[in-house]
Formats: sequence, structure tokens, C-alpha cells
Amino acid sequence: MIAPTPNRAIDGFLDRMDQLHSAPQVAQKILLLTRDSDFDVRTVAQCIESDPALSAKILRVANSSRYGLRHKVTSVRQAVAFIGQRSLRLIALTFGLVESMTRGARGKQYSEFWRRSLTIATVAAELAKLKKELNADEAYSAGLLADMGELIFAQLEPERFFSIVDQHPHGLELLKAEREEFGFAHPELGARLLQRWELPEELIEAVALHHVEGEETELLTVAVHAGDLMAHALWTPDNKYVAASQEFLAAEFGIDLDAYIALAVTCQREIDENAQMFGISLEGTIDCELLLEEARRTHNEASLEAALDLDSLTSAIEDTSV
Repeated sequence: MIAPTPNRAIDGFLDRMDQLHSAPQVAQKILLLTRDSDFDVRTVAQCIESDPALSAKILRVANSSRYGLRHKVTSVRQAVAFIGQRSLRLIALTFGLVESMTRGARGKQYSEFWRRSLTIATVAAELAKLKKELNADEAYSAGLLADMGELIFAQLEPERFFSIVDQHPHGLELLKAEREEFGFAHPELGARLLQRWELPEELIEAVALHHVEGEETELLTVAVHAGDLMAHALWTPDNKYVAASQEFLAAEFGIDLDAYIALAVTCQREIDENAQMFGISLEGTIDCELLLEEARRTHNEASLEAALDLDSLTSAIEDTSV
């Protein structure tokens, strides 16, 4: 388990956020009330009902295609009983925290945050279906929270942060620029906040390491990192992330080219549905045809390279045997 190391600079930054923008009180109370698995459904439902917006979102989640209910859930109490402890805690915190944190973000960053977050969350949840050890709801929430540190930067240091964002693409280049400017980057900033909120350690690690390759120690972290790679590949399929995501998914989840394309098509549909569930309008579209073309090209190049490497190895062996 790799958890974010407490850092005075990060904690000082988060202290400023607490002064500027208090955490959602209802979300905090839900976390407190649902600490034990035998929590009182009635009390939690009453707490949620005190926030009409959150009540509507909980009902919308319970009735979404994600759960596939035959009959519509019409009361918060029904939704709470059905969703369960772990998913309820994560969903309540996700809606309460992420939506409150996106207030005030400029249009472009707001749109890009939701596009990336919904994609990472959707991919991670789909991959969780391939691993019985993973919970799809937990994977979804981890993906949705992965880039939350960006929202903190945007609220506290908008001019400095947007200047960095405008000059560096999302990924390792952005992390390097953030660390040069602030002394830390958005993954560890977001993870430290979740640590303060006493969320599960697996989720905290997934947020802290979602951009880091080669340091995945938990399946949840692996799924969220895969979602991060796919977020690049799905929205900008003409770049290196198509090959990187193919290779990573093949190694970690046994996904071949056909399964890769099937995953992309499924996620495209799920992302659109999830955006509607959140009431978010996403800019741009996922071009699965272009992704298929690029995926085939990179797959063929990798196959050719492997064949050439095999020929070279064969020749080397033959030379040594002469």
C-alpha cells in the first residue's frame, strides 16, 4: 500500500481551502452515520433528504442503468437501502464534494475535468467487471475523484494554475510543471484531502498514483490508471496513448484488440449516459472509428516489430550455432 505522505505545504494549501470553501456538511454527516455496516437506514435517509439536490442525485443513481432495476425507486430510503454502505458513502461524497468543488472553475477547465473524470470512472468500473476482487462502484468513484486536486488548484490559485494548464498537456508534463510551481502536483493534493476525509486507503492510493506507471500495487489503482490512459486514447486517438493503453490493458486485464475496441464502444455509451445522470454537457465526441483505425495501426506495428525481433533473435541463434 502506497499512501500520500503528509506534507506541510500540501496541508497548508488544504487549510486555505477549508477557510475559503467548507466541505459539504451533509456529505460529512453521511460519512459519520455510515461508519458501521449496520447503520440506521432511516437516519441516513433523513440526512440526505435535508439536501434536496443530493436526494435527487441519489435517486437518479439508484434508478440509472448501472443498477438495472426492474421497478423505479421512488424514495430516498429505498435508494439508501438498495445502494448499500460502501457505495452510498462514495456516491454521497463524490456528488457532494466534486460538484461543490467545480463551482467557480472556468468553462474550459470545468468541461475538461468532467470529460476526463467521467471517462476514467467509466473505464475503471467496466474493468472492475473483469476482476471479482474489484467493486465497480468503488472503481467508479475513485476514477471520478482522480483529478480532484486540479479543482483545488483552480479554486485557490486560479491564475497560476491556469497558466500552467494552458502550456502543458494533461499527464506527466503537467505534473512536472505543477511540482515546479507549487512543490506538489494534483494527484498528491487530491489524495491528501481524501486522506483527511478518512476514505478507504485503496481509493486514496488510486488517486495518488493514477498518472504513475509501474507503481500500481492495488487492483483499484491499476484500474484507475488504465482509465487515465484510456481517457487520452478515447478523446485524442491520434496520440501515443492508444498504443500505451492497448499494451497496459493487454498486460493487466488480458484485453486483446477486439476486446479493446468493444471496451471503447461500451464506454462511449456509458460516458454519455453518465453525463446525463450528472446533468453535464460534454464538449466534443468520442470517435470510435478513428480509434479503431489507430488501434489497428499500432497493433500491426507492434506485431511487425515483434516479428522482426523474433527474426533477429533467430538469426543470432543460428549465427552462434555455426
